[in-house]
Amino acid sequence: MYDGAEIITVDKRTPVQKLMRQTLTDADCMDELQRDGRAVGLLHLVFVPDDGVVPKTAAKRRNAIALELDQAFASVQRDATTGQPARIAVEVFSATNPLQKHGVLRVAGETTESALPKVKIEYFSVPETVVPLLDAARRTSRALRARGLDVVSQHFVFLAAMRFPADETTRDDWVDLLEQARVTWIDFSPADRRQPLYPMPPSPFGLHVLTDKEDVLSVIKKQSEAIYLYAPELAPPTAPGIASAANDPIAAAPPVEDRHWWPFRKRLTE
Repeated sequence: MYDGAEIITVDKRTPVQKLMRQTLTDADCMDELQRDGRAVGLLHLVFVPDDGVVPKTAAKRRNAIALELDQAFASVQRDATTGQPARIAVEVFSATNPLQKHGVLRVAGETTESALPKVKIEYFSVPETVVPLLDAARRTSRALRARGLDVVSQHFVFLAAMRFPADETTRDDWVDLLEQARVTWIDFSPADRRQPLYPMPPSPFGLHVLTDKEDVLSVIKKQSEAIYLYAPELAPPTAPGIASAANDPIAAAPPVEDRHWWPFRKRLTE
């Protein structure tokens, strides 16, 4: 008897796929990953329900950043901890009760806007979300390991129009999640609704909280170097007589910003 958390899977096929009666499954992606043979890092894009009406501009930006992150994680080449070749597979969820999974497992870089959910206005409960998310991650990991693949990392990226909801009542739930995976929380709410962050302890994999007003893609790539090694980016050609960031220390200096993150704590090995 299955005694895990309830998870609803939402059919996210395109109209053409439905017309052609093409049914994609998690197994199709897993078979592709198995043929490739590299280790797998799992990325879970978690759309948090809105606690009120969210401007269309914020909703569009949330979807745009989700797709940009999917493309960015497609450039992961190795697992930073083991150094072995790796690629990222992506699942999309709505953090509702019950948890909803949208579509199927995909290789990073293949997620389309049609695969993203329409975010609902609904109460978001951390305790009711963490358990089914961990259950879904374990289920996918078991299926990949059954195919002989190493699952080298778990990463939950929450896309939310609200502040990071950590306090004395939810702290233990976040700690449970952070014992198993890296967590990134992206806040898309208006600046006047943001509040100071509740202090959280260091974790084995790291917690990173930021807002969409930052250079989200660059900051997340930089902070996630603790678990991913990315393909090197090709520098754009420099016109003669114009200094590039590589040889101009002023241009190369990163901007000073008020960022918040809790660094990962190395897990003790036996």
